[in-house]
Amino acid sequence: MPRRRHTLLGRLVLYLGWLGVGLLAACQVRASPRVFYLPPATLQSGCGCSFHVPAQAGARGQAVLQWLQGQPALMRIDQRLVRLQPLPAQGFPEVDQAPGTKRTYTLTAPGIRVTADCTALQSCAGGAPGCEAASYRVRLSVVSAQGRRVLPAWGSCGC
Repeated sequence: MPRRRHTLLGRLVLYLGWLGVGLLAACQVRASPRVFYLPPATLQSGCGCSFHVPAQAGARGQAVLQWLQGQPALMRIDQRLVRLQPLPAQGFPEVDQAPGTKRTYTLTAPGIRVTADCTALQSCAGGAPGCEAASYRVRLSVVSAQGRRVLPAWGSCGC
């Protein structure tokens, strides 16, 4: 009798093992897209936005996304420099948004969608003299065939 239990237990373990392998194959485990700092040579000055990580470093952080007005945005995803086009209907971030104002901007490239959920921290609301830029707390979401990556960031838009 003990031998029979051993065989039944062995068959059960074998069956469950194959079931687990089948479930793993069906799930298609994907790695998230990797986001890299923009090389300094790609950064340009002008009217636009730049987004930096880590968020708590503010402007001292490393730029991961730059978007100049009237041009595609640049971001390094999975070691490739990707040119992202903004959705036409959303416009460009305004420097006079009141603090606390929330806006979402979407940028796309073939097979990639980047969403920037921005909350204005400091702005040029009220026409402050000499004010040229607004800062934002940002949640960047990068979606590609590899999956989804969410990054807290700090952003600045202006001229």
